[in-house]
Amino acid sequence: MLLRAQLAEALRSWMERERLTQAQTAKRLGIAQPRVSQIVRGKVELMSLDYLVGLCAKAKLDVGLRLAA
Repeated sequence: MLLRAQLAEALRSWMERERLTQAQTAKRLGIAQPRVSQIVRGKVELMSLDYLVGLCAKAKLDVGLRLAA
């Protein structure tokens, strides 16, 4: 769940940096506006990690994973 929340936060930050409305964000990412609303409100529990990584890729955000041993 933490990874999904971090990806959602990255998308929210990107929206703020780009000064995008939810409708503009939806158009750029190719998703419905209500889905953007869910991301903005942090309702990501039903979204897959793969889906959120894909949205970050569409937004041209770098996604990395570091594992601690």
